[in-house]
Amino acid sequence: MFKRKGDDGSALAKSDNLFGASGTNNRLSSPAAWGGGVYVSVVGGLFAGYRLNPENLEIGAGIASGMNSGTPPYIYHYEGIINPIALITMTDGSLGAYNASNGALMFVRSVASTALTSPVTLGRGDVVYVAGADGVIYHAQLANGLPPEGSGGYEFFSGAKGYAIQGIAADPAGINAQPTLLFGAANGCFYQVPLANPASVRCTATPGSGKAYVTTPTIDAAGTGTDLIGNDDGNVYGFARR
Repeated sequence: MFKRKGDDGSALAKSDNLFGASGTNNRLSSPAAWGGGVYVSVVGGLFAGYRLNPENLEIGAGIASGMNSGTPPYIYHYEGIINPIALITMTDGSLGAYNASNGALMFVRSVASTALTSPVTLGRGDVVYVAGADGVIYHAQLANGLPPEGSGGYEFFSGAKGYAIQGIAADPAGINAQPTLLFGAANGCFYQVPLANPASVRCTATPGSGKAYVTTPTIDAAGTGTDLIGNDDGNVYGFARR
């Protein structure tokens, strides 16, 4: 029987060590892959992230020299897009964007003064959203990393300001079947923020414990139709999408 390398569960490839030096703070994120590259972010390395060759995992390029990330990269793509975009956030509040096919730098912008979560987008929108450790949701244009025109700045939603956010998710058909951002915060509230009208946010306190939410939400759209998130009290909670 023909058997190629890896069919027995052995590794097909292994990258070089991506850490700049040994130490307890070194950490790799989950990788993100698209077309011509595999992207991974790093804490404690020489760069905030790397683009790896998908065939052999050799390092193709380092991203953001001397900076730290650690949050999983996000690749913006949809059917028919010519140049998918790899987005990486840094612990100093910077947002970097790269051509996901060839690794070419598009921009690095200082969006906030605090560590940022992994970014999200909604459909074919031209805006990227990230959450800060300060409890603020920030937004930027995908094309150039600048604040959206007419927005007045990078801050999009500050209703949870002062309470850390671990991660955000994007629901294309959330409240009133409209695009909605989802996140939990350290104040024990689960937020559902409609993009069209952030002031109509739905904030639901954790039943019983009131403890912090510690995971990124997910959406069970085809099943129960609920938003799901893990809490520091050891439970997973579900909330109505509409």
